[in-house]
Amino acid sequence: MRAQLREGLGVMSSDGVKVGTVKEVRAQDLLVIRPLGSNLYVPIDDVADIAADRLVLDVSADQVNKMRWEHPSAERPAA
Repeated sequence: MRAQLREGLGVMSSDGVKVGTVKEVRAQDLLVIRPLGSNLYVPIDDVADIAADRLVLDVSADQVNKMRWEHPSAERPAA
């Protein structure tokens, strides 16, 4: 699945809400640009599926803001 990750993919929540767009594929996470929110560093392990033009996360839109994804995985504070 990792080979399919690339810049420009749309990022959708598990309940079908657009979260943003992949800006950068990094070693452990994806930098996701959000038009109306802060950028996110989504762990690659939280990608549930990849289609031709988008990927789907394994969390709902409501959960996205609660996931503590404001920092890269290596810099993320412990929960």
